[in-house]
Amino acid sequence: MKIQNRLLVNVVFENLPDLGRQVHLLVDFFEEAGPDYGHVVELLNNYHGKISYLLTHQPDCNEAVYLAQMGDTQMFVENPAFIFGINLLPAFRVDPEGRRSMQSIAFPRQNYLIHCPAARGKIEIMTVQQSGDMIPCCDVGNLKCAARFGNLLEDDAETIMEKMEASSRLIHKGTLKNKENLNSGRGGIWVEEGIPPYCQ
Repeated sequence: MKIQNRLLVNVVFENLPDLGRQVHLLVDFFEEAGPDYGHVVELLNNYHGKISYLLTHQPDCNEAVYLAQMGDTQMFVENPAFIFGINLLPAFRVDPEGRRSMQSIAFPRQNYLIHCPAARGKIEIMTVQQSGDMIPCCDVGNLKCAARFGNLLEDDAETIMEKMEASSRLIHKGTLKNKENLNSGRGGIWVEEGIPPYCQ
């Protein structure tokens, strides 16, 4: 593996021991890479120390405790030779329909919710399928959203904008239903609008 001058690493983990092992592998890799990567090793050792503390004192912690421990940890470091970034992402089970579970594998006792930017009228990520269909889904790995914003290969700009407005209203309606389900203890039910039930 050849290192370029910048790298962003997404670490997907199923539990804290798994996370600790993966971060330790990164530490070993960058220690062997030489003195130009000392700033990366320092950052990764910081992560590894916090994870090790949890493994020693609260190995079965919930997500809130984990986030409190990790929350203020720097995500990026740089020097003139190399820029490094890291994300720690809990893994999720996905059913045969391509829908992820409400809870992460790492923290199975709590619903893992996301604030849906599309429902707020702010489209931050647009997924364009090979067919050209445009789907603004909060969860990029989930293409089951029913709100279709048009087709990039077939529609003109005016048509796409019209469909975006109609789809935004549909997403907002589905998200409100999700909130009602979550507040009434029925979280996890997929609504007809196709918005993931963990999208609020």
